[in-house]
Amino acid sequence: MAPHAAREFLVGRTLLRTALSALIPHVKPGDWRFRFNSHGRPEVAPIPGVPTPVFSLAHSRGLAVTAVTWNCELGIDVERLDRFPPIHTVGPQVFSPGEMDAIKALSEPEQPRRFWDCWTLKEALSKALGLGLAFPVEKCQFRPTPDGPRVQFLPPLTDTPDRWNFAQWVHEGWLISLALAGPALEFHWHTPPRPPGDRMQRAQILEALKTNLFNIVEASRGKDIVETASMKDYGADSLEMVEVVSRTMKQLKVKVPRTELATAKNLGQVLDLFEKHAPQG
Repeated sequence: MAPHAAREFLVGRTLLRTALSALIPHVKPGDWRFRFNSHGRPEVAPIPGVPTPVFSLAHSRGLAVTAVTWNCELGIDVERLDRFPPIHTVGPQVFSPGEMDAIKALSEPEQPRRFWDCWTLKEALSKALGLGLAFPVEKCQFRPTPDGPRVQFLPPLTDTPDRWNFAQWVHEGWLISLALAGPALEFHWHTPPRPPGDRMQRAQILEALKTNLFNIVEASRGKDIVETASMKDYGADSLEMVEVVSRTMKQLKVKVPRTELATAKNLGQVLDLFEKHAPQG
């Protein structure tokens, strides 16, 4: 995974954990666990005695977005509007003939926006259905209306268009599309406040450490990670500990002096050092 993609993944997971805990405050961000369905869609792993929320997560070239709700199909997607869309090469493969005709009927300056409008809606719908690449995106077509985007399903799809609601936003050059099955709701766009000094959040650092620990140290996988424990407690030898920390520093673009790392007795103290030396945004 490229460094920028790894960073977007970590930021997205941190955002997701924060949003889930805002919905269910008595579950800490670090306590959420995830699993994948048969089509590869990530889902919240059930926690005994806690209602299981539904989420969707997307990121694109510098922006991560997530949506959370209860008991319904939900999908979100995001794309930068300054990307040049492959209208004539990819378009016929992913759009219906009606959608292609509608795009071609527009002036050249208007065509890219309609392309991204339709594509992000299809991606959001596919995520909501949990089908991923198995969903035939060319068999659904979208059209703008005064009440927002509407969908039509083409054979062999038999879904009911009226059960779906869609919303779109433009945020600082990114287009965000949301698909939700169920009654029309009032959608709220929220940008989380940055911490003082614009430093990265501790939860983001912890997520990066956990991901690298699980990837490098097989014995640690599936265990609850607590700050009072050391990497040695999770089965890491000295070389693996160096690799976990080095990979995390590279991903987060943080440089912690070795002399200071040598004094860290547990994960909490490692996090303290990462926070201390984290670059300001």
